[in-house]
Amino acid sequence: MGQVATLTQQVLTLQKRLEAMEELTRTNSTNSSKPPSADPPGTLRNRKETSGKSRGGQPGHKGYHQYTLVGECKWTNRPIGMTEWQKLRDKAQVLTQEIPLYYLFSRSGFSPELRDQTQVRCVGLEELLETVPH
Repeated sequence: MGQVATLTQQVLTLQKRLEAMEELTRTNSTNSSKPPSADPPGTLRNRKETSGKSRGGQPGHKGYHQYTLVGECKWTNRPIGMTEWQKLRDKAQVLTQEIPLYYLFSRSGFSPELRDQTQVRCVGLEELLETVPH
C-alpha cells in the first residue's frame, strides 16, 4: 500500500507542474509583462484605433521651445544705449543655441531708441525697487 501512496503523490506533483507549465504557455505580451518580441510567431496583436490625425504636431499647437535668459546689469551714471544692446546680442550668439530672452538692467535708465526695441526687456532701478518687499 505504501507504493500506491508514493505513486499517487508523484502523479499529483507532476499534475501541478504540468498546470504551471501550461499557465506559462498561455501568457503573452497582452496579459503579462512580457515584451511583444517574446510572443510566439503568428500572434495577433490588437492594433490601436487611428484617430484620423496626422503624425506629429497638430495645427494650432504652440510647441515647446527652450529659452535662455540673457541679461546684463549696468551701474553707471549714464543711460544704456544701443551699443550695450548689440554687445549683449553678440554674447548671446556665442553662449547658446536656444531662443534668447534679453534683459538689460540699468541704474540710470535707457536711451529712447533702446526703449523702443521689442526684443529686449529694459528694467530700470525704479522698477527693480518696486519688486522688493517692504
